[in-house]
Amino acid sequence: MAEREWREPALAVFLGDVDPEFRVPGRRKNGTVAGARKVRRFFGTVLRFTIGGLVNVILSVLAGGPANILERGGLVTGPANGQALGLVEAAKNARGAWLVRSESHLAVVDSGPLFDEYPEPKIVWHATSPDTPTFASKRRRLTWPDTSTFTFEVDSEEATVLYKYRRAELGL
Repeated sequence: MAEREWREPALAVFLGDVDPEFRVPGRRKNGTVAGARKVRRFFGTVLRFTIGGLVNVILSVLAGGPANILERGGLVTGPANGQALGLVEAAKNARGAWLVRSESHLAVVDSGPLFDEYPEPKIVWHATSPDTPTFASKRRRLTWPDTSTFTFEVDSEEATVLYKYRRAELGL
């Protein structure tokens, strides 16, 4: 899809469910705006830690070691209105988030729910040069000119794709 529209080779990495930790002024760790919906947040936190704590104990016993379903994958840092927030919000709202990168484009593509039969992918966030962030494939980090960053986690198959991409980038 993107290669056809952009007329240049593109790399696509499946991000899955994007739920990073936020270290951004004015945002909570879960990315919500600080100071909003305090009562709802209180009861949500109590419920999340009660159920999550119980599930963690059960998984830890079954796995024979520590397990934590409440752990967040990835990290967003930067100023209060950093450029990284647009990409991350789009990826969080996507039902099947893919990060697609080419020489002069970066996009978040939503492939839809995985149980649908051949949903039509949609570009939900897009940037072109010179507004694209730098991409450090080894660290899985995007860095924007305003110093905001998004570090994402991927499964082992996607990590292999990124490793091969990095080797090709370095000419190895």
